[in-house]
Amino acid sequence: MARSTTGFSYLIFGLVVLGSLVFTIFVTIPKINDLNGARANRQEALDQKKEREDFLTSLEQRKAELDTYAADAKALSVALPTSFKQGDLLMELDSAASTSGVVVQKVSDSQKVKSVSTASKADSLRGGKAEYFDTDLEVRGSYAQLRAFIKELEKSILFTDITSVEITTPSDSADASSALTAKLVLRNYIQP
Repeated sequence: MARSTTGFSYLIFGLVVLGSLVFTIFVTIPKINDLNGARANRQEALDQKKEREDFLTSLEQRKAELDTYAADAKALSVALPTSFKQGDLLMELDSAASTSGVVVQKVSDSQKVKSVSTASKADSLRGGKAEYFDTDLEVRGSYAQLRAFIKELEKSILFTDITSVEITTPSDSADASSALTAKLVLRNYIQP
């Protein structure tokens, strides 16, 4: 009688399947778990690095913003000084005159500070009190030059209002091509 090898083949096959199951349970699954854990750790480290970079970027932006405060405070101290500085006004007038082409003929030396209670929008920013200097100014130039001069004054860093404008033309017809004369009253504000 011949022995059947089929049972032996099944036994070997069963042992191979059992061995692969044991290998999968005790070797492969832990390795997969280790890889997933390493992947999660790497992702967490990347997230922390991105969070750190975002924080440093926002910190740098805040520092840059704070650095501009000093420049803003300096510009504000020029634009709205604590006391009237005739020199600053003269420099602004000279710059506007040279840019526009008008000739400044006269600037009054107005030193008196005025303080009044008003209801205007600009004055309400200062607690209802406005402190300012009025300066009389006389310039000479063509209509286009006068217009350009006023536009330059509007761009000035100083808080300045033009409260009065009086333009005169030459009275004699022979001098009709000559320049116009404008008398302006400038109001320069200071911190109360």
